[in-house]
Amino acid sequence: MQIENYGNHKLRGMGMKKVSRKKKLVCMMLVVLILCWPVTISYGEENLQCHYIKTGTQEATLYKYISGAETNVVIPPTVQLEENWYTVAAISREAFLNQKSIHSVQLPNTIKNIHQGAFQGCTQLKKISLPQNLTFLGGAAFQQCTSLENIEIPDTISSLGNKTFYGCEQLQIVILPQNLEKLGESVFQRCKNLTTITLPERVRSIPKYAFQGCSNLYRIEIGHTTANLTVEKTAFYGCTQLKEIVVANETVANIVKEHFAGKEIDIINLSDQRDPDEGEGP
Repeated sequence: MQIENYGNHKLRGMGMKKVSRKKKLVCMMLVVLILCWPVTISYGEENLQCHYIKTGTQEATLYKYISGAETNVVIPPTVQLEENWYTVAAISREAFLNQKSIHSVQLPNTIKNIHQGAFQGCTQLKKISLPQNLTFLGGAAFQQCTSLENIEIPDTISSLGNKTFYGCEQLQIVILPQNLEKLGESVFQRCKNLTTITLPERVRSIPKYAFQGCSNLYRIEIGHTTANLTVEKTAFYGCTQLKEIVVANETVANIVKEHFAGKEIDIINLSDQRDPDEGEGP
């Protein structure tokens, strides 16, 4: 009997060892999974209603805004992820998509990139100041921000993507950077309250649907000075109130006249605007 009991105990002990080994194996597999998990999850952290990820040795990207009741959002210049601090350098694609409770956003000057659709569909957003060090503003970044009233784009921006401000119905004041070279298609399409705009000298192409449906657009100033200027046929469709176009010289005036042939639009050539007293003696 003793030998039999001893054997039973021995068998039970062997079974416990097998179970213990299985547990160890499962634990090891979990450790491997955690170590190999994508950086966007393992380094992410909720901070001030936002989810951030590391995108460089010292930089982080605001990956996703966690929906909340905030109406005024302030993005910090730095965030702590794990044990280190990182500079917030970018707003990710669609980070604030369709966040309809936000009225204003304050961005730090550390942000260099605002990616495609970052604030798209933020229908209550009225005020945002773009960082002075911004170098990239993606397409549709503010598409359908129907309450946005004005925007000043810093001189560090050289191009605007397609539909950047599409459907911003309350947008009235737009200040474009002097270094701007390229406008995307539909960039200001359906900005119904926009009344005037000045295109910098380096912009030599006005693309498809750029101002289509800007039904209150009254005056445009075109800064380009050479015969390389091109205006796409659909660029100003639906601009029923357009009455004045200011150009730098006769070359550009002729291009504009050809595009708007048959329309009652006053082409103002600045090279013809001379001081009536110029050349007079004492």
